[in-house]
Amino acid sequence: MLAVILILRLLLVAVPLNFPEGGILVDSEGYLRLARAIQETGSYRDPFKEDLYRPPGYPLFIAAARLGSGTATWPVVLLQLIVSGVASLLLAGAAGRIGHPRVGMASAFIYALSPAGCLWALTIMSETLFAFLLVLGVYLLMRFLQDGRHAWVGLAGLTLGVASMVRPIGVFLIPVWAGILVVRGLRGRLRPVLTSAVVLVVAGSLPIATWMIRNAAVHGELVLSTVGTRTFYAFNLAVVMAEVHGITRDQAATQIALSENPEGLAKEVITAHPVVFLAEQIRGVVRTLLGAEPRAWVRLFGVEGDASFGVISSALSGDFGEAVRRAGQVLESPQTRLVAPLVILAVLFSVAAFALAAAGVRHGLAKGGEFATFTLIVTLTMLYLVGVPGAAGQGRFRMQAEPLLAMLAGLGWVAVRTRGAGMNGGNLLRGLAKSILAKSR
Repeated sequence: MLAVILILRLLLVAVPLNFPEGGILVDSEGYLRLARAIQETGSYRDPFKEDLYRPPGYPLFIAAARLGSGTATWPVVLLQLIVSGVASLLLAGAAGRIGHPRVGMASAFIYALSPAGCLWALTIMSETLFAFLLVLGVYLLMRFLQDGRHAWVGLAGLTLGVASMVRPIGVFLIPVWAGILVVRGLRGRLRPVLTSAVVLVVAGSLPIATWMIRNAAVHGELVLSTVGTRTFYAFNLAVVMAEVHGITRDQAATQIALSENPEGLAKEVITAHPVVFLAEQIRGVVRTLLGAEPRAWVRLFGVEGDASFGVISSALSGDFGEAVRRAGQVLESPQTRLVAPLVILAVLFSVAAFALAAAGVRHGLAKGGEFATFTLIVTLTMLYLVGVPGAAGQGRFRMQAEPLLAMLAGLGWVAVRTRGAGMNGGNLLRGLAKSILAKSR
């Protein structure tokens, strides 16, 4: 059943075949420009220093996917659908490595069936590739927990390092995972525990350090990427200034960019308006958790315009009347009416998945042993990935953690199942449908 679902998902490549520009979002342009540089010149340079902002992982992926096909977008989407399918299979294997194949199978089905995961895989964005590498890292780490061979933990660390070359947010997962390994082994012999943590950190640091040295040589900046600094000022801080001063975020971002002391300005704004700062960060996290972004999804099907904008943002601002009015506009428009059910399905699916995940965390930590370690690694990693963007949060950011949500939901599914019920695709599909319907009432 899982194989059938994964094969059927590949048919979604028909969307970019019919609407080639639909999956190209604002950030996609930078990735595509760097990929063209690789294809045409064999170098990774950009006159606007985009190569300093974006590490080469995803542009290399795009260039590899488009070998022999010029500048078409559908080969990239097809490869993303393939790697997300492989990620589903790795989910099945990760839990199986610590003796819980039913959890793995449930997780694989949930990730394969995720409406948001399928839709975001149709965009030229890096989250799907990062999610695959993250699952591969978890799988390798589970192999280490199974047999204790340091080669596995080294490969897990290296995979995290490569993932950080796709999305720099992954860089801090290396010390997080190393810390969990240390805490896990405190009751045993200290030396092998520290060795495993050191191996993970060293292996993960290799690709990161190499690229930092490259940036220092080319641009004079010893950094992996400037994305974190730019995002904090242009989004996390700018939305606060926009709210306080009644201006747009773009205007606030311009003021910050022109400031002679942006660090001092940030401290001043946060100190003067801590409640607003916290509220904006929470709104961003909620956007990330929802995983839905009608503006981007409607473009996938060749629809332009603003008819689908503002429903979620209005609701997050507490203006539910405006949210209802905008939702009515979406349903009245012939262009966006067909996309509305996809958004509703994705949100309901998310609610059911988070409900199962909550049960999964409780069950996994209560079992103790390697099961608790597995649960802790997955939970902390997911919380980090959805929480760190803060006010800059967007629906697509959840996709980098989507397989982790599926892992926890799979654990919860097994925890709440009636004893003796068989684990098969039909049962899981029926159970998910019941969960979604129950949450929608």
